[in-house]
Amino acid sequence: LGRAPSAPRAARLGAVATDPVNDVAAAGVDPGAASLPDVLPASAAAPDDLSGPLRVGLMVEPTPFTHVSGYANRFNEMLRFLKRFGDDVSIVTPDDTSEAPGEAHGYKITTVPGFRFPLYPICLSVDPHCGGQRMVEQHRPRLLHASSPSFLSLVALALAKLYRLPLMISYHTHLPIYAREYLRPVNVLRIWEKLSWVLIKWVHNQADLTLTTSPQLAAELTEHGVKHVEVWPKGVDCIKFDPAYKSAAMRERLGGVDAVTGKERPLLLYVGRVCESKRIQQLKGTLEALPDVHLAIVGGGPSRPRLESEVFGDLVAQGRVRFLGLMKGAELSEAFASADVFVLPSDSETLGFVVLESMASGVAPVGVDAGGVPDLIQSGETGFLARPGDEGASDFTSKVKQLVEDPALRARMGKAARAEAERWSWEAATSKLRNEKYRKAIQRHERVMRRLGVDTGHKRPRTRPRVLVWGLVAYLFAGCMFTLFTEGVLQYVPVELAREGAQAVRATCRGACAAVRKALVLLGLDGNHYGLPA
Repeated sequence: LGRAPSAPRAARLGAVATDPVNDVAAAGVDPGAASLPDVLPASAAAPDDLSGPLRVGLMVEPTPFTHVSGYANRFNEMLRFLKRFGDDVSIVTPDDTSEAPGEAHGYKITTVPGFRFPLYPICLSVDPHCGGQRMVEQHRPRLLHASSPSFLSLVALALAKLYRLPLMISYHTHLPIYAREYLRPVNVLRIWEKLSWVLIKWVHNQADLTLTTSPQLAAELTEHGVKHVEVWPKGVDCIKFDPAYKSAAMRERLGGVDAVTGKERPLLLYVGRVCESKRIQQLKGTLEALPDVHLAIVGGGPSRPRLESEVFGDLVAQGRVRFLGLMKGAELSEAFASADVFVLPSDSETLGFVVLESMASGVAPVGVDAGGVPDLIQSGETGFLARPGDEGASDFTSKVKQLVEDPALRARMGKAARAEAERWSWEAATSKLRNEKYRKAIQRHERVMRRLGVDTGHKRPRTRPRVLVWGLVAYLFAGCMFTLFTEGVLQYVPVELAREGAQAVRATCRGACAAVRKALVLLGLDGNHYGLPA
């Protein structure tokens, strides 16, 4: 493993080449071909010193640059403020669109080839050309930050092990909920939900730190055996989303104004992905119970054609529901501020940035008491929380009705929602990420390395063969599959089969006893006399 450099030598390296990659680039030499020092400088090896610029390797999937979502907003805001703090980030992400950028916020993006996931139209990748490896060898990050769930997180895990780097994985999409919704026809014994939890635990317990987007989700991951879980603070741009953006023209476009009479109508707004997991179809029941209310749906997604033509087809024909597609910039700000009530029936949100954006716009939201949304809404103060799932549909409608029918309540909640949103800035969230969360991941990694007898100032090879990376990824994938089979299938399925069998026997016995009791009643006898259960 090699020994740490002596103090004098480390000092010389720290003084002469504090940034070896950027130094050779400034000299007009290709960093990929340049010969870098075989020992990291002392400044890079200091585990607790994050006062200077921090070098981060970001491996994120799907891309936050052409994929529109709250997840994308979080990463773009993070990069914007890391740039302001003076940090150096190198990004690896898959993207198969013609709009894939080469840089973002002044940071280089390495775009790797990927494939389209059949159940959800996003671009994923296993990094076959080793773009992540090139990033690590050229950029020499102090820490790797990967998003999850993703195939690319497996590559990040391999690189962290191979190059002995701290790894932090942030969790953004609640996989068990998506498995339940998208694999419902084949989700026998809820096996896909169980396998999702096994996968999450296996991946995240190999990271130095796991971040989630809400305390509720952090508690759920901890309950399912994930270690070292913390919360990535929320944030919102209160300049971009502001009540001042309210627009009569936008309200008319959304359907909140009668084109003939000019009279305003109660207007609900949904912003986000148009897909089954968001439970948008539940809003039809709300509209049927509130015949004067109109709904505007902003966003795109795989379920839009079915929702627009089948689920809401009659209401679209009546003009009560409008699908507006994607909106960005000032247009989106106007849409948020011009609605009466924001609605989000989804129970799969890891946070729900659109809720925070509606609050910043002074519009009270109605969400469900599930996922990360309860971390945003103080029910009865800044909005309402309804019971989740099908059983909570009537409760959701009731909460919407309260706001629609009470303008004073809407105004009071909208004002309180804006005040709450103003407490959460992206600058503060990114500062805490950088100075607290990244530091904890680095410190935990250093402690583990010391226990193993590895000094992080040791010599590191300039390059590794690609085949070594491919082999390690394949090894990790095999280990993951083995764990899924042993913990997910062999341990879970027999227990569930036994439980289902026991319940079936119990139900059969109860049915038989009920039939015998009825027969005894017909014969004028008392079933209790024979000890038959009710």
